[in-house]
Amino acid sequence: MILNYSSYVVSPKSKGGDDIVHTKILEDGSLLAILADGATGAGDGRKAADVFVRSCINNIRLFKVSDDVITEAFAKADEQIQSTGLYADTTGIVMLIKDGEYKCASVGDSECWMSSPDGRIAITINQRRKPRIGSGSYLPFVNKGRVDGCIVLGSDGLFMAFPSVDEIFSIAAGAVNDKAGAVALAAEARNTILPDDLSIIIVS
Repeated sequence: MILNYSSYVVSPKSKGGDDIVHTKILEDGSLLAILADGATGAGDGRKAADVFVRSCINNIRLFKVSDDVITEAFAKADEQIQSTGLYADTTGIVMLIKDGEYKCASVGDSECWMSSPDGRIAITINQRRKPRIGSGSYLPFVNKGRVDGCIVLGSDGLFMAFPSVDEIFSIAAGAVNDKAGAVALAAEARNTILPDDLSIIIVS
């Protein structure tokens, strides 16, 4: 299964925002996609998000890893954020995809959805929203399943800009590829009142 993927971040702040996305092909050929939306503090939100992303990059190296390894990456990020004394925390989503299967772990109010023949599937529906990573909550909800269609990971800014998930997938599907889909969503979001950062990862 050949994966197409892209990411995009939009911030209404002149000096950048608190959202971070990262995509990487791991040594076993799987895709690692990470999205974090830092919160609170003058600039500390982005630092918290960065700690989470780095923890996941350093600790999650293969698709066929136990859920304990994924949970450990969240736990280490939580401990590191607290130990640095940052007045901040972060949401976090990690998705691993290989051979038509996915694992998705999440904490916070960022979301992951899949458009399948059965309709729109909220992959992060059972996640723990608060406390976020860095505030003593590091146990993510881990969901597993088959990849049956386009997947969109987004921070809460994406879902504030587009209250309808159908609209998000419609815009993404109308683009020539995933990169264009992410850019199109960002462009449409700029036409709305954008109160928060917006980050997107599209996988198909």
